[in-house]
Amino acid sequence: MASSLILHIAKWIFKHYPETALHAQTQDLALRTKEMNVLLDIFKTLSYKKSCDVSDAQIRYVSDNLSYLKRAGFKVEWLRAKFDDVSLNACEARIVKLKEHEHMVSYLKAKLKYDEAKLKNL
Repeated sequence: MASSLILHIAKWIFKHYPETALHAQTQDLALRTKEMNVLLDIFKTLSYKKSCDVSDAQIRYVSDNLSYLKRAGFKVEWLRAKFDDVSLNACEARIVKLKEHEHMVSYLKAKLKYDEAKLKNL
């Protein structure tokens, strides 16, 4: 992601959610940079991906890092709400895909039985 886009996203976050880092306790610049990168990465994952494209690993990553930021003093409730929506939608999308696969398996099993019966009659 280009640095100008990162700066734009950071400005947007702090314009709309100025309380996000008000109580962050980190004074160490390197650690503060890491926390900001985690915040931006979470925002990017939740904002720029379709829910159906968010993997289970990404859901766990975001969940773990939201907890990490909260422990560091960040107010990320607004992002947690977005995470809840994205993770629910991702779960629903996976269920739809699994049901489609289930239908395909049922069809293939029926076709297999049909072909086996056809072979027996030859």
